[in-house]
Amino acid sequence: MQKMFRFVVATLTLATLCSFSGVGNAAQDVVFGQVASQTNPASAANAKGLVVGIQTYFAKINASGGIAGQQAQAGDA
Repeated sequence: MQKMFRFVVATLTLATLCSFSGVGNAAQDVVFGQVASQTNPASAANAKGLVVGIQTYFAKINASGGIAGQQAQAGDA
């Protein structure tokens, strides 16, 4: 059991380090996803406000150099 735990921790650590290294992904954007219904009458106003807020925040991040030199963008879910 403890060997499996160590293996999982080591694998997750390696995956995290690889994802933040600049090797092989220097030209890619950092894409964040959001799941919120913009057509449901009960949540549409809130979801549309979230989209505007997220886009504004990402514009601020990108104007200051992005995340580790990469542009942040909101993806469509």
